[in-house]
Amino acid sequence: MEAGFGGTYPEEAASATVTLDVSDRLRTVVPSYADGDGVANLVVTPLTSFAVTYLEYLQGSGQGGATVAARWATARGAMEASFGVANVYDLTPLAPAEMTTFNAAARAGLVLVGLSETARQASTLGGATAARSGRR
Repeated sequence: MEAGFGGTYPEEAASATVTLDVSDRLRTVVPSYADGDGVANLVVTPLTSFAVTYLEYLQGSGQGGATVAARWATARGAMEASFGVANVYDLTPLAPAEMTTFNAAARAGLVLVGLSETARQASTLGGATAARSGRR
């Protein structure tokens, strides 16, 4: 599943709303779905996009399990372990203003703040401005 293509998302590090360009996208996987079923509590973040990229590698190399679902579990587990997040798939990260205690959702939100700030700093060091980097 892909999200983006002109959509918006809350920018954790800058407390702003970012509009994605039509070529920007965030991705996740729905490993099992029957026609007509609904999908509840699905989260699409940079962490799920990282997991999808790793899943693509696992698929291409034939590693991480025998099925797409098993490889998706491997990819998700790798991102969860690497970033210390309990569940990248359906745990809704909290925005800083929503954090009243340090729980799993707050930790996930803080990880996203850190990723966002790292990206902002990297683009600034590279000479990008909001207009040139697509940030609003």
